[in-house]
Amino acid sequence: MAVGTGKSQTSASILKTPNPMGVSTRVVRRRPAVLQALGSSTPPAVVTIGDERHELVETFKHDSWAATALYRGAQDQVVVKFHPQNRLFLLPISLLGRWLASREQRARRLLNGVPGIARDAGVVPVRGEQCPNAVAHYYIEGHPLPTNGPASGFSLV
Repeated sequence: MAVGTGKSQTSASILKTPNPMGVSTRVVRRRPAVLQALGSSTPPAVVTIGDERHELVETFKHDSWAATALYRGAQDQVVVKFHPQNRLFLLPISLLGRWLASREQRARRLLNGVPGIARDAGVVPVRGEQCPNAVAHYYIEGHPLPTNGPASGFSLV
């Protein structure tokens, strides 16, 4: 099942995505649709995890391997990763996407309950149908690691 808003993003060369704290925006140059996991679509505005409706807050990334987005519900936040669902020229990349999603889902189930590992959030229905190319886990609050060296408190010795 293909997901997304169905709206083409080809006319925009730059995408602004809100910061989860709502303070600022970052500018991301958009890749050509053929090189994006969802093609010219974007992650869906709403997903249902369990019985709870979750609305899109931020798209973390959307590249050839996956579209990863943060969703907020009344009780919690989840991160949903949509693996490839389109074709790359004549290759059915959606089959690779299904395999990657099922592989990640198996790993998440094995790691459920391990401290510091985000809990598996189960299947991802979009518009009432399970999306076999998507996996979800509960969001853990944190901050990005520094790009110019090791994180504080970390020693290379």
